[in-house]
Amino acid sequence: MQELRGEVWAYASSVMCFIDGQLLGDEKKLVKWSYREWDYRDFKPKALYQAIAEDFYSKYLKNSQASSTVL
Repeated sequence: MQELRGEVWAYASSVMCFIDGQLLGDEKKLVKWSYREWDYRDFKPKALYQAIAEDFYSKYLKNSQASSTVL
């Protein structure tokens, strides 16, 4: 369980997408919303998004560890 803005969440996906502060859902819901609202079609492979997310998370962890060790 995770607390977010005073609410308790159990969320299965590793991605949470918000629009104007409201939870839309995971990345699949975002793609559906963007198609409906803007006629956007996602053509990139899922593996690319996974690699980008893992790279970002790895860099985030390295930066957060570095900043927590500096006094």
